[in-house]
Amino acid sequence: MRAALGVALALLVSATPAFANSPEALAVRFLDAMIARDYQAVAELTHPDALREVRESLGFIPNLDERKQKVALTGFFGPDATMESFGALSDAEVYAALMTLAMTKDDWATLLAAGDSRVSGTVADADDVVRVLVQIDTVMQRVDATLWMVVSCRRANDRYLLLAREEVEFMVSLFKKASGAT
Repeated sequence: MRAALGVALALLVSATPAFANSPEALAVRFLDAMIARDYQAVAELTHPDALREVRESLGFIPNLDERKQKVALTGFFGPDATMESFGALSDAEVYAALMTLAMTKDDWATLLAAGDSRVSGTVADADDVVRVLVQIDTVMQRVDATLWMVVSCRRANDRYLLLAREEVEFMVSLFKKASGAT
């Protein structure tokens, strides 16, 4: 069913230029990237301001003592991470690494791939922000379930781009609190 939806939407996107740049089309591309576990693609679909804000939320790391700094860097960016290697990452690479970490616990990719996802509607918000409501009919532990996901996006010139995922923001805030950073 997911494949049929993807083909139908691909045909619609290619036939309708306005849809290709719509919040709904962005939500579909986001879901496809999530199913593929392609968090670099998710980062590329994300608004540059959101990427920058997520990176700035990690600004507490240099102020940690050396041990906590190493824990933060290796926890977020792998065993070889240093302040220098962290500084060399682009905002999109930082975001993709955090998405990878956030998604290992809650395996949205499996739920999305096993289910039938569809855009249920949109809600316009302030400052060119649109919230896309996605309904996901799936199976969780052998029980049919309906999940809802909100995909938030903002207009950037002639297209829409994602806002930061709450999972990433929540993970950073938890670590910040646990480390005692202010």
